[in-house]
Amino acid sequence: MPPPRISARTMALPKQITILAIESTTDTISVAIQKAEKLVTTTTHHHARKGYYHLPLIKEVCQKAQTPITTIDAIAISKGPGSYTGLRQTTALAKGIAFARNIPIIAINTLLYIADLARRQNPHLQGHWCSILDARRGAGYALILDANGHCVEDTTVVHAEQGLPERWQAYPHIYFVGDGAENNPKFIPANGMLLSGYKPQAQGLAPLAYQAWQKRAFADLATFEPTYLSARQGWGNHHATHIATQIP
Repeated sequence: MPPPRISARTMALPKQITILAIESTTDTISVAIQKAEKLVTTTTHHHARKGYYHLPLIKEVCQKAQTPITTIDAIAISKGPGSYTGLRQTTALAKGIAFARNIPIIAINTLLYIADLARRQNPHLQGHWCSILDARRGAGYALILDANGHCVEDTTVVHAEQGLPERWQAYPHIYFVGDGAENNPKFIPANGMLLSGYKPQAQGLAPLAYQAWQKRAFADLATFEPTYLSARQGWGNHHATHIATQIP
């Protein structure tokens, strides 16, 4: 028998929201606690076999935030793109907790919270923000936000040899973040600037999850699966595969 569908209509939604954010789309895992608009605490662990560290890190942040796991109101995770293993592990864990406690899952695009974190941490830089995740073999997953954090170019696959779409290069100022941009300088056009060190992190995921909570933008616990993009789908296909990036 398939598991029952759990939606916002069947949940008692609290006024004071506490969100547990779990991020493991790359070679690191990070966990954070967000209470309403405030990021309370976060922790990160770098390890190839990160699946072993989900529960210890969740316990650690809950203790730091003095927040029992039984008081969590929602779980935030990535909807992709990212590591197949990392996404699957986190999704399975989040679903298990959410089903057991009858709380929602909030799924946010990885590229969205990389770019948004960089934008928020650099308010003096005015322009567009492009996050690129390395897809190997000169390919990357890319997305662009404007100065206000709105998605203006949805997730697509780009190739360093082909360069970015011409219209992306027309923005007066564009700032690049993510390991795809760091590993492939050909992605950076003349009007671009690279800001190093920005990776998928729970501290970037958690604030956007709170915004999604306010709009009741929850994933369907019964059917949700993270989205995987194939780097073989390039810009040359004219319309590469897209995944939703804006919060409904």
